[in-house]
Amino acid sequence: SYVELLKNLDVATAELPTGACKNIDEIMPFIQSTGGLIISDKGYADTSYMEGEHECFFSVHGNSFAHSLNFPFLEIYANKKGYFSNRTSELLNSLQVLLVTKQLNNQVNNEFINQFIDNNFNEDTHDYMDTGYKEKYEKNFSKSIRYYKRVIKHRIYDSRVYFDLGSAYIGHGDQNKALEYLMNHPEDYLDEHDFDFEIGMAYDYLNDYPTALKHYMISSQKFPNQKETFFNIANVHHKMKNYLEAYMYYQKAIILKQDYDIALTGLKNLKDDMFNDWLDKNGIFLDATNFDQTFINAEKAFNNALSVEYNEDDLRSILDTFLDLADKMPNKLEVYSKISTIFYVLGDLENCQKYIELVRSPDTQEAVRETAWPENAT
Repeated sequence: SYVELLKNLDVATAELPTGACKNIDEIMPFIQSTGGLIISDKGYADTSYMEGEHECFFSVHGNSFAHSLNFPFLEIYANKKGYFSNRTSELLNSLQVLLVTKQLNNQVNNEFINQFIDNNFNEDTHDYMDTGYKEKYEKNFSKSIRYYKRVIKHRIYDSRVYFDLGSAYIGHGDQNKALEYLMNHPEDYLDEHDFDFEIGMAYDYLNDYPTALKHYMISSQKFPNQKETFFNIANVHHKMKNYLEAYMYYQKAIILKQDYDIALTGLKNLKDDMFNDWLDKNGIFLDATNFDQTFINAEKAFNNALSVEYNEDDLRSILDTFLDLADKMPNKLEVYSKISTIFYVLGDLENCQKYIELVRSPDTQEAVRETAWPENAT
């Protein structure tokens, strides 16, 4: 009988089909007295009751035992015997602890438990992993975390669970908890998951940009074809006002996906921020000479001209304005860029190439640093 199994085995490995133990008093006293651990690989339902809500470890596997007794019967038995039906600070008075603490010979047979987990974890936790991923994908992060936390108790040596749980905590907004899992994971399956990208995201959300950047850069070396990494690197540089670095990494992200909308938007915002910083730093000079309004008007005309079927006369008029400004503005990067674009549209590739080379010239780049960048830019 199942009672004999409990009495005679150090670890009772019994499959208890639904209805096998209809009389709860037949089996519970032996669990109490021996601390016997019943393990089954036939389901999952009791795990939500034993682990998810009450954080018990190591719990009964599978639903067969719990369903045999039925959850209400557990409550009834707990009340009858004066035990608590949830885990409390009084551990010895907790029904769950009686179920999950195997103290035969005053020692947990860890070798057996680990072998059992290694042989059965895919069956016992596969559904939870799938459901956790589904909830995370649908942005139900709190539910996702609950499922992953159930899994991690049985797969404590599986870095994939740490990765998914850390990622769910990032979505949930608890970056410190995310880092707890992401930075203390086992050293397996590391080629499959980009831990540094997730760690970078957590530090990014915590506004620790240098640390975020360090992990993003490691990620970009391990996974060089991941556009999201280059975008995040660009975005961090952008927030740190490292404009040239931001420009370079936005471009790298766009190379990997030409219609990468978020990177294209980031690049546009970067150019706006560079110009606005230049205006702020040179406001008195611009106000005195009125170069700022001239440039802004020309830039608007430039954008409008290229957003519709262009008129060559209009473009040549805008070109003349930019050519005039190029002789007067200390920061020539934006002007040279627009001049080269207009020459390209007009089919004058020789002059287009000339101004592209001016954009790339050390003098032009140094002017950007001297006039458009804040003092602490690097």
